[in-house]
Amino acid sequence: MTRVRAFAVLIVFWNLGVAQDLVITNARIIDGAGQIIEVGSVVVSDGRIVSVTQGIIDSQGTQELDADGMTVMPGLIDTHWHVMGGVLPAGSDEVLYRHIEEEVKDLLGELLERGVTTIMSTTDYFPHILELRQRLADGEIRGPRLVSVGRQLTGPDDWATQLCDGNIECKAKSFAELTTAEQARDAVRELAEAGVDALKLVYDDQITPGVRIDDEVVAAITDEAGRYGLRVFAHVTTAEDSVLKLIDLGVRGFVHVDRLSSSRESAQTLYDLEIPVSTTITFWTKEWKEIVGQEFSEQTERNLTSRLEGIRYLLDEGVTVAFGTDTTDRAYAKTMFLIEVRALNQVLSNEEIISTLTRNAAVFVGLGDELGTLEPGKIADIILIDGDPLADISVLASAAVVIQGGRVVADNR
Repeated sequence: MTRVRAFAVLIVFWNLGVAQDLVITNARIIDGAGQIIEVGSVVVSDGRIVSVTQGIIDSQGTQELDADGMTVMPGLIDTHWHVMGGVLPAGSDEVLYRHIEEEVKDLLGELLERGVTTIMSTTDYFPHILELRQRLADGEIRGPRLVSVGRQLTGPDDWATQLCDGNIECKAKSFAELTTAEQARDAVRELAEAGVDALKLVYDDQITPGVRIDDEVVAAITDEAGRYGLRVFAHVTTAEDSVLKLIDLGVRGFVHVDRLSSSRESAQTLYDLEIPVSTTITFWTKEWKEIVGQEFSEQTERNLTSRLEGIRYLLDEGVTVAFGTDTTDRAYAKTMFLIEVRALNQVLSNEEIISTLTRNAAVFVGLGDELGTLEPGKIADIILIDGDPLADISVLASAAVVIQGGRVVADNR
């Protein structure tokens, strides 16, 4: 069984025994695929969308949700999370399991309440993050569908490993420090056989000058990943040659798109090969700098402007740009979501932001055939927003009703 097929099985499992048949009617519908219906209806059966039509239809005895005054759209997807990052630099199982029970469970429940129906963990404690994914799938924990890369692949003494602050257990569970192709293949096999949904590597010699994973190691990672049907994502900074080199080495996704320079060659290559990228612009904003007590200098403002212009450029060139916050804990989850939205709104329209949070994000996490748009046959992850996000984008932060896999999981009306 390839990994692609294994993950498809997991998606079906999420919906077994929990779906409801229902009709959402009298709604403004933003389907995520480019269509806006001012008054329409959505029919859901057995956890999937049956139809999306104009007009008000008779529910014929099926459970009905009257969406008068509300907007119906796909569930939100945040492509960049570190679900257990709020406990860094932990390492022991005792600390990690306590953190899950005391903080992570509440965090995930709050995300679902707000309409975030899927998240991608782009590095977390392994194998604990996969255990958490299964508990969510089983319904033992209430929260978004979880897509995970497990531990991160990196070079020895890279800046990422320093997040563990000398904690050996933390390093071993969060990162695989690789120096040879053989080590790389072993690390990929371990993660693949454990059931991760994708892989992520750090390719960065700017934060820690002179320290970067070797190209031959990257090539071994992508080659071995291909045997399991796994996409490899990369964290990469501004060096233009790094982006093109990594694509040549087999990388098929990038996080921190705001750090990529916007040359026509890289944009064209990303477009031609259908390589998605994700945003994490929050950390460069004045709003975030004020929260964490850092200076918002003229240089920071120039960096922010440059990054936003890069996002605009990539989107204009047809590249799939997905929404990501790089959030690590419960305290800032809603705040970072809104900051990211407001920052992107400087260069993207409200409708484009919705696309980054739905259709594009689903493509990024590898679930574009199942999620991200309101279309017949897709899994019924649907939110009802009190208001119109095309007029006020901030209303996206508070869903009135959340439907996940065809089941109403939150009703905040």
